[in-house]
Amino acid sequence: MPRAPFQILVIPFIHLPDSNPRYALFRRVDNQLWQFIAGGGENNESPQQAASREAFEEAAIPATSPLIPLQSQHQIPTSAFPNNPWPPTLSHIPEHTFAIDLTPSPPSLPHPNPANIQLSAEHTHYRWHDYQTALNHLHWQSNRTALTELHTLLTSPQAIK
Repeated sequence: MPRAPFQILVIPFIHLPDSNPRYALFRRVDNQLWQFIAGGGENNESPQQAASREAFEEAAIPATSPLIPLQSQHQIPTSAFPNNPWPPTLSHIPEHTFAIDLTPSPPSLPHPNPANIQLSAEHTHYRWHDYQTALNHLHWQSNRTALTELHTLLTSPQAIK
């Protein structure tokens, strides 16, 4: 399928009553780095459609799960892609960021797989982490910036409910 000129980043999180938010990090098969769900748009998808599709493909998160758009947006050099599908005149593509709330309903105590995540072949495993641990494990600056934005939103007095 033709690759659209943008990337998406999706941060799955759970936020149980009387606890700090937890974030799901995924370890990639190809480079062994920890990151959030990431991928590119296909054909004429919008960033939101690509985010829903990638969340389903990489973690079996239902495509009907509501996305929370984040303001964080980064520019990724097209040279970072091994099989760069874009014309040489395109040097950077935007990365759109989203969060997705996987808090069980009704909320219960955390267990090893509170959101029933099922990994695709792109990842060796995933883990739920608190903010600081997640921040320390992430390799890409764009992931750290988006996580900080989301964590601020979730822990502020006017937090997302």
